[in-house]
Amino acid sequence: MKRTVLANLNGTNENYILPFFWQHGEEESTLRGYMNIIHSASIGAVCVESRPHPDFCGPRWWRDMDIILDEAKKLGMKVWILDDSHFPTGYANGAVIGKEKHLRRQSLARVSKTVKGNGKEQEISIQDLLKKNPQKPSLIGMFTSQGVKKDPVTPKDELIGLCAAGPDGKLIDLTGKVAGGKLKWLCPEGEWKLTLTKASWRMGAHPSYINMSSEDSCRILIDTVYEPHWEHYKDEFGKTIAGFFSDEPELGNGAPYSHEKMGFDQDLPWSDELKEALKARWGDAWRAKLLFLWDDYPASVPASIPVSNKDAPNEKRAARIRFEYMDELTRLVQKAFSEQVGNWCRAHGVMYIGHVVEDLSGHARTGGALGHYFRGLWGQDMAGIDDIGGQVLPQGEDTIPYPTVFDKMRPRDGEFFHYELPQLGASLASLDPKKQGRAMCEIFGNYGWLEGFRLEKYLADHFMVYGINHFVPHAFSAKAFPDPDCPPHFYAHGHNPQFRHFGSLMRYMNRVCGLISDGVRITRAAVLYHAEAEWMGRCMNDQKVLRQLADHQIGADIVPADALLTPDAFACSLQSGSFTINTQTYQALIIPHSTYITDELAASLEALLDHHIPVYFIDALPKAVIPTSDVKASSPAEKDSSQTDAPAESWEERLSRCRVIPLDQLVKTLREEKIADILPSPESNRLRVLHYQKDNEDLYYFVNESDAVYTGEVLLPSKGSCYRYDAWQNRLEKAHAQGAEAGTLLSLTLNPLDSYLLIFGQAPAALEQPLSDRIEASAADGSLLMDSSWTRSTASALDYPAFTEEKKLFLPDDLAGEKPGFSGWVRYENTFRLPEGEAKGETYLVVTDAYEGLELFVNGQSAGIQVVPPYRYDISSLVKAGENRIRIDVSTTLERERSAAKNKGMNERLFERKEKAPTGITGRVLVYHS
Repeated sequence: MKRTVLANLNGTNENYILPFFWQHGEEESTLRGYMNIIHSASIGAVCVESRPHPDFCGPRWWRDMDIILDEAKKLGMKVWILDDSHFPTGYANGAVIGKEKHLRRQSLARVSKTVKGNGKEQEISIQDLLKKNPQKPSLIGMFTSQGVKKDPVTPKDELIGLCAAGPDGKLIDLTGKVAGGKLKWLCPEGEWKLTLTKASWRMGAHPSYINMSSEDSCRILIDTVYEPHWEHYKDEFGKTIAGFFSDEPELGNGAPYSHEKMGFDQDLPWSDELKEALKARWGDAWRAKLLFLWDDYPASVPASIPVSNKDAPNEKRAARIRFEYMDELTRLVQKAFSEQVGNWCRAHGVMYIGHVVEDLSGHARTGGALGHYFRGLWGQDMAGIDDIGGQVLPQGEDTIPYPTVFDKMRPRDGEFFHYELPQLGASLASLDPKKQGRAMCEIFGNYGWLEGFRLEKYLADHFMVYGINHFVPHAFSAKAFPDPDCPPHFYAHGHNPQFRHFGSLMRYMNRVCGLISDGVRITRAAVLYHAEAEWMGRCMNDQKVLRQLADHQIGADIVPADALLTPDAFACSLQSGSFTINTQTYQALIIPHSTYITDELAASLEALLDHHIPVYFIDALPKAVIPTSDVKASSPAEKDSSQTDAPAESWEERLSRCRVIPLDQLVKTLREEKIADILPSPESNRLRVLHYQKDNEDLYYFVNESDAVYTGEVLLPSKGSCYRYDAWQNRLEKAHAQGAEAGTLLSLTLNPLDSYLLIFGQAPAALEQPLSDRIEASAADGSLLMDSSWTRSTASALDYPAFTEEKKLFLPDDLAGEKPGFSGWVRYENTFRLPEGEAKGETYLVVTDAYEGLELFVNGQSAGIQVVPPYRYDISSLVKAGENRIRIDVSTTLERERSAAKNKGMNERLFERKEKAPTGITGRVLVYHS
């Protein structure tokens, strides 16, 4: 830790920021200019993205890449490459179009028809059923498919199976009776549901994309995008070129960005490889079993569809089949896509990163994601997530504090975005050995021009305090202003007033990221990932548990069942009273309420209990244990004869050693068991804390996400000397901490949007008295020197520093009322006098509120940039006896200017809000001298 602090103090810290740099085929001067602009903001890398480029992987693309790489080498920057010409990853620059059908994206679909039997032979056209498409087009599908070429020739849908369910529940496989496109069937009396399953190449939002469960299909992306970049720039791989980025790769079934659970009436992912895997797992009954992916059929079914307990409700049979389908699918995706691409990158000396769509638990489902967060990203070198479009907001855990047009059009699960999203990335980064603790978040994108420094600093702290330590800010666009594509854009060809302060935020983030890298997050509780439970039936999403833990400062990780079932891959081991996965050691496993768990997981829980490791089920034990370990039988008979599953009662008895705890009693239990060891008084459910260890030193990173000041004491388990590192000001301060029997008691006062980093160990430099203490003492004992009228002037971002329209006024300012459409810079000027002989005292300036970024100048010298209130400065070294000139430059967002503009794009309109942010200094300016 000490080395990292010293590097921060000396300005030699590492870079953890790699913003998107969007490419549209701009001129050379623009590209070189933008690379220098980005570098000027203390950013050491870019991620180049076609948005879209008119000639991706063609001559113009190589020309632009030559320019960017040349400028990057001059500036000492790294370059990452987003791996496709169109969003999302998987289009393979159009290379799938015209390929053989086994290389294309496929869907498994079902079409049903009611048939009334009369005991006579009926002839039914199968071709008519094959032509039916259950999917309807959607507006979002049209939006995400813009610019994507469609295959002019699409293979016809092909029959997989045909089954009939009768009035008595009997299920009959009729596939063998289909000939010449027709079914001839002697249909028994009664009403029968005839269900056809088929393979289709015309469903989903992106049928011309690669098939994520086919290794040969995924290889098309490598051959089309990765290999050409290697051929052109192999000498830069592992040097200037750091790696590749996959953006939201998807299985792509169903409606665009669908996040439907298993059993929903939609098409499902399919491939030749998946079909063979299911045939091997299910035997001759595989076609009939497919029907259970959508429906819970009556219990009267043939023995060829086995289940260990014949008296079990049909829901249990469907649960097993859905689990086995998703298990095979997601393991194929892990191998065919994630690991294949990641292995190629590592073999060529670069890294592989990216993220999937995590929204609304989509990370554990098909459709817009890859079915299983941990498997889908297992091949990558960082764990990735993204936060865009108003997903995370201050005080937005349950409500939307300032709704935009888009917020009124979509469902939003603030609990997921605030509590589970960051934990997914931080957990995978800690659990997968190859990731070495690296967790990446795509951040800031598509919030609209309303996004300013207050929100950006809140977002940065929100994700860093969970352990995210690499960031991809979204985005720098080289397109002419105004680019309507998902603003804000950080520079916008000089039109964004806030860019002059953007570098201060980037320096802050780099400093904090350095402190929370190359060490270990201390997380004593493991929460079981809910994906498998949700595939099988009703369950509690793990965000409910994570919320309880985060709101009570209890460190935790989301742990997939794979970590227990395949311990070698995760470096998992059990000890008496604890278990370890890679770098993490846990003292308990918490399982959100699940209707079902698998027998393999149940056996792993027994092993934990045998090692005296507590296992807590929330609210209730599972309703049943699903047998999944008797797989790979070659025939139903062999499978039936091999079943040795214990009766359900036996599993209940064996799991009785697990404790069942109501969700609202979880924190109390963990505290009683000494698993919770960070104890604030008074408690606050918006005080976030990260406990991190590095080089045998402890770091506690506090963030106040409340809208009120937190004042209290926090009992910490660490002992010894400690100090505060102020990452924004890049200085060391004394901490109000004292030893206690159980550790250290920290007296903490933390303003909203503020952070506090406490480090245990020997400070590497001299410690200052806390600035807040000095200002408080000066305010109490000194004199107030300034409370008079000010001179205000304004300038646009392009005109800065040429200010005009001077006006005398008293603060607070009502510039927003005077000029509601103004965006840019606001300058406030004033003077105060220090009597002769008093200049050697202490002088402080405080701005109580302003929107948004603020830079203070005293007698022409900058005192620094602040972006969240209160804006506090020690100006003792800048003042002099006699008259002192004060100048305060405040930057706004572009929200008001763009809201009043007539040339707005769709994204700008969607992310407008009715109530705009204030403008300029909206509080008071106080100067104290003592």
